[in-house]
Amino acid sequence: MATIDRLPPEVLQEIFIYACGDGSQWYYCLEVPRVEPNNWALPLQHRLLQVCRLWNAIASSSTRLWSSIAVCSLEEDDDPISPNDVANVHRLVRFALQRTGSALLDIKLDMSEELRFWRALSPVILPESHRWREFTLNLAAPLDPEDFATLRGRLPNLEWLKLESRSVGIKDIPELNDAVIQMVEDAPKLRKLGCAFRHVEMKFRWDQIQELKLEFPGPRSELSFWNHFRVAVSSTSLLKLTMSKLGSYTVPWNSAWLPVSSPSIQEFTQWQLDPWLTLLELPALRKTEINDSYHLPAFTNFIQQSHCRLTTLKITIFSFLGRVENFTKLTNLYAVLPHLTSLALFFGGTKPMDNSRNPLSPIVSPNTLPSLAVLHVHWYDWEVSRPKATLTLAPVFLPLFTSIVKAHRPALETNELLAEPILTEIRVFTCASYY
Repeated sequence: MATIDRLPPEVLQEIFIYACGDGSQWYYCLEVPRVEPNNWALPLQHRLLQVCRLWNAIASSSTRLWSSIAVCSLEEDDDPISPNDVANVHRLVRFALQRTGSALLDIKLDMSEELRFWRALSPVILPESHRWREFTLNLAAPLDPEDFATLRGRLPNLEWLKLESRSVGIKDIPELNDAVIQMVEDAPKLRKLGCAFRHVEMKFRWDQIQELKLEFPGPRSELSFWNHFRVAVSSTSLLKLTMSKLGSYTVPWNSAWLPVSSPSIQEFTQWQLDPWLTLLELPALRKTEINDSYHLPAFTNFIQQSHCRLTTLKITIFSFLGRVENFTKLTNLYAVLPHLTSLALFFGGTKPMDNSRNPLSPIVSPNTLPSLAVLHVHWYDWEVSRPKATLTLAPVFLPLFTSIVKAHRPALETNELLAEPILTEIRVFTCASYY
């Protein structure tokens, strides 16, 4: 204990934040257990306060530990939420807010259909709306729309709005949707929006949204929704588009939909590319990722029809297995990417293939991907130990990397002062289970 106490307070703060996070986001997370009412599992931040006076002082003064607050109610049981649970939520949220100082707040409200939660929280959370930076709201919750409508003009720091729906079977409340639109109408810094596909019909100010993330909680193929989607995606302000699915539901699609062209989207992520690639034209696209060989032909055609200068690409390969047809598909894709500077290949759950049909073998030729400057190769198999994975990869990939370096070395040595591309970086990662 004495050793760690010698660390500077700012180092301990970073350690605390790492310990309280989930890899991408740290939250002061309040989950109301339905299985055992009144049995609260306090957020990890409270444990830090109890270790010693030093840790208490450092944790209490670290606003980042307390400024991301999530209130969720679990649904494992149909037992009603007790009054004590509601009181605990109010007390603990106030406790966290008192330690945030003037820091900006990330608020996530994913509550059950319990109006008592909102009645307890609104007097604590709404007065802090001027500090909201990120706000996540479940539109299926029975909230008071009037509370949100009155927030118009009181969100000067809101950058990211996330709207969630609990399930397909629970409909949104139209009055709440309208109130949310009024709430963000005068939010000057709002640039990111996450919502379900059906929410694109809401009249957001698309001229200020730069990043749009769409979730698909169920099949929606009405033409009216596609028309609203066209309006959103056609905005010249939109730079990044992410389209994903939720659970086992598939991406909605209708053969009557007409293609849409976006003049400004530079980054696009969508795991279910077919048939979306036939409906989108993204001439400004610079960065994207695709999944496995069955998307390669459609993606190749998409690059050609968009006439884009793609520079960054990630390909995840699960079932390549060295088949000739898959190797040909990948070779054809490489041929339409003369401007690609960064390529990441992720191999997961598949055995390394021989060099003649390896996805890297076409890159040995300097005429393939002539602009390539950064090459990342990730291979992982959770059933193979790390030492065994390294021994398996070495005879397959190392000769190819040697050939790639030799093929591009003349450019590196003789043309590096010109505007011609050179291969400047190669990284090989092997990730395997320790079990």
